[in-house]
Amino acid sequence: MKTLFAILFITATSSFGQVVFSLGGFQSNPLLNFSTEEYKNGYGIEMGFGYQFEINEKYDLELNTHFQFGENGEEKENFTFGKYTIENDFVDWQFEAKAIRKYNIFHPYFGLHFGVCNYNTNDSLNAQIYTAETQPFLKGKIYSRDVFQVGFSLGSYIPVSDYVSFDIGLSTNFAFQSVNFVSFNTYQSINNAVAYESGSAKPSLLLFQLGVTIKFNPDFFSSDHADYGENDNYEEPNFPSGKPTNKPKNPHFK
Repeated sequence: MKTLFAILFITATSSFGQVVFSLGGFQSNPLLNFSTEEYKNGYGIEMGFGYQFEINEKYDLELNTHFQFGENGEEKENFTFGKYTIENDFVDWQFEAKAIRKYNIFHPYFGLHFGVCNYNTNDSLNAQIYTAETQPFLKGKIYSRDVFQVGFSLGSYIPVSDYVSFDIGLSTNFAFQSVNFVSFNTYQSINNAVAYESGSAKPSLLLFQLGVTIKFNPDFFSSDHADYGENDNYEEPNFPSGKPTNKPKNPHFK
């Protein structure tokens, strides 16, 4: 089964284009009704993979899927009974279609994407005082909701070789359902306790992104590259009798 999958994978990628892997980071900023006074600016990482298809000498089409892991707002407290942390997070999955214009130095692109994102608020306590009936580390989920999102991306690839490029750009995410989160501008810590108000809004984020993409050419695994010492220009010697003549004498041996 694994062999069949590998054959199909190599056949598909060889026929249609190059495999692309990406890894990078981003800064996220709330937009519109997602006020920065409630849902803070944040940061995160993203990774993905896809295919790039050559349309012609000037344009490529990329189809990819990627994941984003972000944090927007965090507070930490050192209480007498332990360290307490609370934070707003999101985990996003997206499918994207991206049109790429190829210039000498820059390859600008425009993309459209959609996917599902989980917005959640978590808290944890690393207890310093506990008994046999309690756990030293407690983690809870205060809010959590999956929402459908759409958006677009603008940016440019900057090739540094035939297979490696820098990726600089921005993208947006817009959801159609409201989520709950901690409003950190109302957060307070008093006498080994915390107090805060909850916010609720339809998520909308602007992401500034920086990353690296690696193109992988499946032809590398073809038989032309697998046979060591193979020379396409090699020709068999043509001996008159069909067989080699007497072997040349080696002066070191009789």
